[in-house]
Amino acid sequence: MKKILFFSHICQEKAMSGAEKTMLQLIQKMSEKHNCLCVLPQSGELSRQITKLHIPTIFCKYSAVWSVKDVQGDFQMELDHICSQGEDEAIRQVMKQVRPDYVVVNTSVNLLPAIIAKEENIPIIWFLQEHVPTYKEQWFSLVQRMNPVIIGISESVLEPFRLRGYPDHKVHCLYPYWNESDHHALRSEKMNRQLRRRYQIPHSSIVVGTIAIKVNVQKGIWHVVQAMTPLMKQDHSIHLLLRATRPINHKNAHFRQIHEHIAKVRLQNRVHWIPFVKDIARVYSALDLVVVPSVLPEGFGLTALEGMGHGKPVIAYPSGGLQEIFYSTLNESYLAKRINPNALRKVICPLLQSDELRKQVGERNRIQAIHQFGPDMYDKRYQMLEEKLEWY
Repeated sequence: MKKILFFSHICQEKAMSGAEKTMLQLIQKMSEKHNCLCVLPQSGELSRQITKLHIPTIFCKYSAVWSVKDVQGDFQMELDHICSQGEDEAIRQVMKQVRPDYVVVNTSVNLLPAIIAKEENIPIIWFLQEHVPTYKEQWFSLVQRMNPVIIGISESVLEPFRLRGYPDHKVHCLYPYWNESDHHALRSEKMNRQLRRRYQIPHSSIVVGTIAIKVNVQKGIWHVVQAMTPLMKQDHSIHLLLRATRPINHKNAHFRQIHEHIAKVRLQNRVHWIPFVKDIARVYSALDLVVVPSVLPEGFGLTALEGMGHGKPVIAYPSGGLQEIFYSTLNESYLAKRINPNALRKVICPLLQSDELRKQVGERNRIQAIHQFGPDMYDKRYQMLEEKLEWY
């Protein structure tokens, strides 16, 4: 049994991001065999879920290096500023106190714990949950100097490392899993009626939905609104449900663009902005069709898998790890050919026109989500990771 110290880049108060959800999955799995402790920058939903697993948590003030995501990718100035605030020493003290066998960090922005672990000669496992563009040479060079084991949540995430000749025995693909019982998917019919009643959506209406962590260009909500506008003008039974995990900034220019367009085409009574709902199954239950219009490559695309697991047809752009989900679940025909609203609309149309097709595709998706990404498959992929770690 090894002592493993996890560092999460964030811990949101109410809702877990996809990165937090997949981090929780890894923590839970590793805790079955190892002594795990989790360090978080603050309390929140992730810390509450970890506590429910009876895994110790440590709160320590440290910051993610968000400038890693800037186009220029020059993050050294921000990193130096964070260290000048003493955050590096706080992390160092935790590591010296715990004396772990491994340190696990997640996402590209969680640099500081990895840097300190390297300085303290503690082996690093880097759980990478997003696609890092290949042009970010400074970041890749830094990570390669740390020589971690890289766990990617898709082959798309790992591809830049393979192209750089990173050793095969130090990279491993661990897809997230879907567990139907975790999401109350079987209660969907009752929840369907509740949410539709709340937003005055007739039971006979077709509801298309997009779920994103925030309203920004990358998540493509503007694309799905553009794709759906002519379809909703033609068929007044169609409703569009948009849900952002984080609170919407109504002063945000991108949100205003979408909001003003909806008002201009007079669809405000059939486009519904859904506030935060802790039980995400309540949202999926009300949908007939899920669209994942991510414009930039996704690390995986957990929303797509959740939609399939809830028995819904899912449509997406061929962005990063989404392609792997769709090909694994026999859904390649529901990937738009190009990243533009017209291509998205072309794939959406046949599903809107046929109740039977939606039912068939949704049921197939529910089965394939469990078959390809269920807990049993996760266990098999994780066991391969354990074998790699035995001699690291």
